Amino acid sequence: MAKITTITDEYIDEIIKSSGPFSPSLNKTQGIKLRELIKKLRDGAADETSIQNLISPAINAVMVTSFDEFGYDTTIRSNTAGTKYFNAIYESLVTGSLPPQKADFTYTVEENLSRLTEVDTCVMWLNWFSEGFNNPTTVKAAISQDVKAEIADGVWTAGGYNKNNALQISNLINLAGTQNDQSFINGALYLQRRGYKLGFAPIVRFINNSDINDKERWRGEVTFSEESSVYAWIDSYKTFVEYYLKLTNDAGIDLSLIYIGSEMVTLSTNSNASIRNKWFTTLKQLAASARSYFPKSTITYAADWTEFGYTNNQFFMDWLWADPNIDHPGIDYYMPLLEQHSNDVGTIKKGLVGGELMDYYYIGYNSENRKYSVSDGIGKSALGKTKMSEQYGLKNIRSFINDQHYQSKRDGFIADSSPLVIDNDNINSIQETSKLINGLTGNGTVDSVIKLSSKGGVGKGLQLDQKWLQLNGAQFAKCDLSNLPNSPQVVDFSLDFVIEQIPEGYGRVFKSDLLDLFFDGNTLKLAINNSTYLDVISSVSINTTYHLEVKIENNSATVKCGPFVNTSSVSQAGFGNTFFLGAGGETWDFVKCKIYQCRLAMKNAAIWYGGTFHFEDEYLGRRTEWDANFILGQNKTLMATELGVASISGSLVEPNVFPYVRKASQSGAILPESNSKEYFLRLQNFGFYIDEIFGPYGSSFEVDEIHQSLGLRLLIEFLKAAGCPKQVVYNLDARYHLSLKAVTGGTLYYVDAPNHLFNHALNGKLVNHFINGIEQEIRP
Repeated sequence: MAKITTITDEYIDEIIKSSGPFSPSLNKTQGIKLRELIKKLRDGAADETSIQNLISPAINAVMVTSFDEFGYDTTIRSNTAGTKYFNAIYESLVTGSLPPQKADFTYTVEENLSRLTEVDTCVMWLNWFSEGFNNPTTVKAAISQDVKAEIADGVWTAGGYNKNNALQISNLINLAGTQNDQSFINGALYLQRRGYKLGFAPIVRFINNSDINDKERWRGEVTFSEESSVYAWIDSYKTFVEYYLKLTNDAGIDLSLIYIGSEMVTLSTNSNASIRNKWFTTLKQLAASARSYFPKSTITYAADWTEFGYTNNQFFMDWLWADPNIDHPGIDYYMPLLEQHSNDVGTIKKGLVGGELMDYYYIGYNSENRKYSVSDGIGKSALGKTKMSEQYGLKNIRSFINDQHYQSKRDGFIADSSPLVIDNDNINSIQETSKLINGLTGNGTVDSVIKLSSKGGVGKGLQLDQKWLQLNGAQFAKCDLSNLPNSPQVVDFSLDFVIEQIPEGYGRVFKSDLLDLFFDGNTLKLAINNSTYLDVISSVSINTTYHLEVKIENNSATVKCGPFVNTSSVSQAGFGNTFFLGAGGETWDFVKCKIYQCRLAMKNAAIWYGGTFHFEDEYLGRRTEWDANFILGQNKTLMATELGVASISGSLVEPNVFPYVRKASQSGAILPESNSKEYFLRLQNFGFYIDEIFGPYGSSFEVDEIHQSLGLRLLIEFLKAAGCPKQVVYNLDARYHLSLKAVTGGTLYYVDAPNHLFNHALNGKLVNHFINGIEQEIRP
């Protein structure tokens, strides 16, 4: 394949001259400086073949984004007067072909997307909007005021909204609105006819209509605190997603990949449990709706990389990840890979499985002490580090998939209970504290060294590395059951235990009002409601593991313990307000024993209550809904719902930090440090406004494209080896790349058009147009 033609001074001059008000007064000196900057960005990356071979064959899915009302359309849309074309900018303004014959999206698919020969899936973004950054307004489809002014009634409709009742986006903040329903359908069916599988990603954009200097914020930093307004917001979000599930189904669009949400960090990690549970309950309902519309689709939630795993001392997302309708935990993977700039493959590979967010995290994440630029050779090594437990390292993907997850123990408790897992009823859903069994109190202790000479031979075998609750014949543990129903329809109880010494006289292994497991001589008996007595173990052997199961339903009790199985009619009653382990009470009937697992589940009015104590749990905290065997049995592996390596430094050192500009004035813009700052100031001196330089993607101008391409390729290989079935690379712009040069009335048609100079076509979190082999991207 031929090398890319060198960028000429004449081409740069053409770009500068066409930039309208973005560069009103460029002189010769400034033009030379801009040429130097652009050439610097291209140095070392002229050979298209070498770049494309690094990464392109690895990409099998891309995010397709459109940030205007008609961007996905294959039908040409114009204003009422027929003088302005919304989605045929290339032909109408660049080539001057009137009337235009093809929409920009058609060019994007035929010329840009077709270069990515391994791509089989296109995930299409659809944006609704919400106003405000603290307890924002409900979610609605939106239309920009300038588009509204130029179209007749009925030309644009989205989600049941029309141009008059949709959220209006002020011309002051210069943002485009929601995709027209028919435009989305046309584009999706066009991709489908060309053989692509389709995905859907619902995105909420948060705006401020009255402040050009703070007009939009990332959804992950919007705050939710007032319950009533948050509940209304979540209900409107549910309406948003369900609308498109029905629309695509009715239009014959076969979704193979469905995101039910994306990066709503401050909802899923909200400190208010009621808000958090409302959000997760809604997501689970949306997953069920998606499954009903598209039974064969892959369903996920695209969690921010700071959201998907262990955050704020909790595994908040596990309640959602364990839901049967969620096929894969989804992660938008933008983690830092290196601490120092390097193009060495071996160094990058080491960064994938070690260092920051694997072994430790850095102290200090603000612009005053974090080194964003890597060109000065400092990187981040001079910053302080705090060691991180391997289990909680966000980059430790294998641990996340294969290990149990634990939430920290509360103070004052021997151990906390974990949510229920009842295989026969597929129960894996208790998150609310009010429905969980309370923690254990008492004076029992937990041992950490296994002392059994063998696994034992009765009931379920125990692993030799398990821990246990130690009760020495004078200790007990008890659990308050006051939050559980008094008259359950179903009681499901199990206990794993070892007897270390046969007591003299009576002794209790377990005691509650409903169930009483006690010694009578050498026989272990189970009393049910003080009326039915069963000899579950006729001759107890010390230091042998036993597994007891009791299920009571419809006035019938089924009891299993090793070879003992019995079904008896019983008088069904409440379990009581307390149970004891290793004693009949706090001062009587003690038994020297070890308890490995105790589970109590109660069903009332189709709702399950209860929990399980697993004494091997790390720190004796609560095991989350994520159960390794349960999940892996359903092939619930991790999925990279977005993948990329863009950064403020254009490297792998700081890929998680995006330039977020809020400027009080052009001269007072907040800028990155060091060399990046010099580049931005230089462009600013040319007349480019800071928010226009950044555009909607967080693009960087200090780019090492080889470094980025290597990092992305190795990251994809790593995730595939770790069991990630698919990675979606963000993003392919639905606007044809050459249309970004269009000028009308002396003004660039697209506000983010300056990014055309800096690899806009497959941009976003991957600043490298060479990946899709579009030679024209850097040609006039």
